[in-house]
Amino acid sequence: MARPSLPAHIDADIIDAIPEQHGVYLFYGENDLPIYVGKANRLRQRVLSHFSSDHALAKELSISQQVRRIEWQACAGEIDALITESRLVKTLQPTLNRQLRRNREFCSWHLPGLDSYPPSWFTHAILT
Repeated sequence: MARPSLPAHIDADIIDAIPEQHGVYLFYGENDLPIYVGKANRLRQRVLSHFSSDHALAKELSISQQVRRIEWQACAGEIDALITESRLVKTLQPTLNRQLRRNREFCSWHLPGLDSYPPSWFTHAILT
């Protein structure tokens, strides 16, 4: 399978280092300004998808033209990735995340009686 053409400023070794797991990716443009934050169930595949369809959608073309640096953050699962994405978009205010930037509502759960995070039952469930 052929690799999509990468933007000129992105090294293929960076793409190869991105894991195939749940997480959040950040695209930075000129002057290290955040331009886009996204979440993925398979980080590397999702990042590459932005560059494989860069001429089909205006947003993808804009990302390909502007991106200068890529960062990622692995997450424990899809819910963790969704929360992390929302938090980063609200904090960094990337130019191409208009919808999440405007959403001021945020929902979270508090489970009384948990002294630590992640709770021991959660860690045990992941390890078994």
